Amino acid sequence: MREQKIIDSLIDWYRREPENIQVLSDLFGMCVHIENDDFEYAHKLNKTVRNESAKIAVQNNSIKHLELYKKSLLFDAPHELDAYLQYVEFDREPESRFYLPRRKQLEEVVRGMQQLVDDELDLLTVSMPP
Repeated sequence: MREQKIIDSLIDWYRREPENIQVLSDLFGMCVHIENDDFEYAHKLNKTVRNESAKIAVQNNSIKHLELYKKSLLFDAPHELDAYLQYVEFDREPESRFYLPRRKQLEEVVRGMQQLVDDELDLLTVSMPP
């Protein structure tokens, strides 16, 4: 309960100061802190942190926001295939990347594979042009 109040106050603070890296970093810290108690909420909140840090990193060319984005990918990587695939290619040279340039086309396949892992599907068939 106490953690939720802290998270709510950090979210309110972030709404007032959306470019404040410390607020997003603290929110990420809360994700890590509450993961054992509320796994679903921790990773849902982390997706928000990831999206916001990526958006600000691009808008302001902010290295600190980009580093936070990378940390949030790593936090989700053991549980989410898309985050894992993005994380492993994060520091690769653009011409050496496989997944990121093709992410839009592979998204449905990756989502299906994730559903297999999460036991939401029993069978996945893939039929795509090369």
